[in-house]
Amino acid sequence: MFAILIAPTNLPKLLANHHMTEKYYNYGIKTYLTQKSNNKWYYISGYVDTRGVLKDFAVLPQYILDDNFEYDPIKIKTDWDLIVRK
Repeated sequence: MFAILIAPTNLPKLLANHHMTEKYYNYGIKTYLTQKSNNKWYYISGYVDTRGVLKDFAVLPQYILDDNFEYDPIKIKTDWDLIVRK
């Protein structure tokens, strides 16, 4: 699984993702770019849920990533980073 911070500066990298369609953009990216909160959200490609089901993508808040995954907190802010379950 790979993840990246949803932020205006990362928009070209998000749109270049091969899973990105207009539906995914409107749900998974646009919604979180327009939020006024300080919460950080991440777009995850190739997400495997807790039941082991592979999904094209997921959008998760930072606290979920912090609690359940290992990742490089610096790299994930600017580029795709591999995340693995703890």
